[in-house]
Amino acid sequence: MKVILDISILVLAKKPPLRTMLRKIYETGLYPIPGIKIADSAWKEPKKPKSISCSFDAECYNLLFENVEKDTKENYEREVEIYKAQGWKSLTDV
Repeated sequence: MKVILDISILVLAKKPPLRTMLRKIYETGLYPIPGIKIADSAWKEPKKPKSISCSFDAECYNLLFENVEKDTKENYEREVEIYKAQGWKSLTDV
């Protein structure tokens, strides 16, 4: 079964706000349950998803994580690059 991780990186202080939605997909026999913490190489500490949904038609679980807010465009771009270097892809690239 696929487990899809989604997270947004954004800068709200910028007008218009900057936002990138990133995704990482795993093939696994494991099933996420509420309260689970997920470890990923882009994170220093495991994160708990804010929501878990299941699509039986697509045979996948989708885990959505809290937004990562940055204060400047430079910090935002650096954060996006860190995620991409760890295998995350922009939804425009998926």
